[in-house]
Amino acid sequence: MKRALYPMAWGLVLILTCAACDTSSDETASDADHPDGDSLGGDADADIDETTLDNEPTLCETACEKLLFCDHQEGGTGALTDDWLAGCKTQCREADTINEEVAACLVESECADLRDCSGTDGDIEADSLVDGDEADPDPPDGDADAATEDETADEADDLEDGDIEEDLAAFCGEADKPVARVALDRQIPVEFDVYLEGISAGTQMAFSGDVSYDPDEDYPLTYAWTLQRPEDASGGILPNNEASAVSTTFDMPGEWAISLRVADSQGCPSNKVTIHISVIPTCDALNLVLTFNVGEGEPSPYDQRDVDLRVTSPHAGSCSDNTINGDGACLFPLGDGMVVMTQWSNGAGQSGTTERMSIVSPAEGPWTVSVLYANDCKSWFDFSIPSCLSAAGTDFRLELWCEGSPGSRTVLTGTLQRAGDRMDWRLIIIDGEWRPPQPL
Repeated sequence: MKRALYPMAWGLVLILTCAACDTSSDETASDADHPDGDSLGGDADADIDETTLDNEPTLCETACEKLLFCDHQEGGTGALTDDWLAGCKTQCREADTINEEVAACLVESECADLRDCSGTDGDIEADSLVDGDEADPDPPDGDADAATEDETADEADDLEDGDIEEDLAAFCGEADKPVARVALDRQIPVEFDVYLEGISAGTQMAFSGDVSYDPDEDYPLTYAWTLQRPEDASGGILPNNEASAVSTTFDMPGEWAISLRVADSQGCPSNKVTIHISVIPTCDALNLVLTFNVGEGEPSPYDQRDVDLRVTSPHAGSCSDNTINGDGACLFPLGDGMVVMTQWSNGAGQSGTTERMSIVSPAEGPWTVSVLYANDCKSWFDFSIPSCLSAAGTDFRLELWCEGSPGSRTVLTGTLQRAGDRMDWRLIIIDGEWRPPQPL
């Protein structure tokens, strides 16, 4: 398809609908060609089949769909949207004159040949918009209300013209258009929009479009997938957006949408099917890092101050550096998960001022995180009777974040004055998402 499709698309619509024509000029031309007051399609007072008009697109509207479809094929700009399509169809419905020759050309032509339908080599000029002879710039003498009535009659008769019904049957009528359908992970296919909630970030899903079909069997079908994703997401359509079956990985929380249109071998486009996916954060592991302050510089070798990090699972399993096994881990009961400690302190002067812990595969429910002042002795001497010469308080900083959940990082701070002081927070995980910690 030629890159010129997007900039020329509105020009083709103008040629199609004569939207830029002066209304009064059309009225004059209509009166001149039909002195008896009849419009092009027949009797102005004839009844219009409203059900047909509501349910079946006109040839002009089908041409609009073809332009949108081709713009999303390989080599297209992808710039035409559903809002553009709605505007194009509105022009079709409100136009005074429809250039059916251009409309039929757009519907029948391959995507790469759409430029030829303009008859201008892509250079679309305003003076080429009017079908037939050039109309007079001023309306004929007479009552302005009569001109308005003639215009309304022309519009009604054009809609009722039997030629349009023939074109619908011959070119992309609703009964002959292909039907796009999508099967998720090879399940039951759907041909209407679907909304999926609670999909975990990192999930990969497969979408099959080869369950689409064409009532008049103009095979093979071609496929055009589009993907809408959150701003910072990197998941794409694999292997490409023209494959019959594709997959994508929802690597970020947020609102996603994957859509499919198909076209038959005659170029007639289908409806669009969209799968809307609401992706929620996941938590493969909750990481906790505790650091406590013992003053500037390196702590004294005699500084025994120690702050412990402790977690309690929904089923009352508890883990700290006092309960870990030889591998530095605690296995919680009833499937609550497991805690792994990679760093802990037994006293500032001996093993530092940092403790690191990860809750792996945490169960949903309420968890408790505690910071406990286990030892407040600042100066310790081991005489014949070991004793603490002085005690002191300490400040601490606790940082929590969830793997696979950007934006979940939380920092908690506090001060502990003496041994036995503690601070506790309640954490709740629901649908794979940690809620902000609340003090207890």
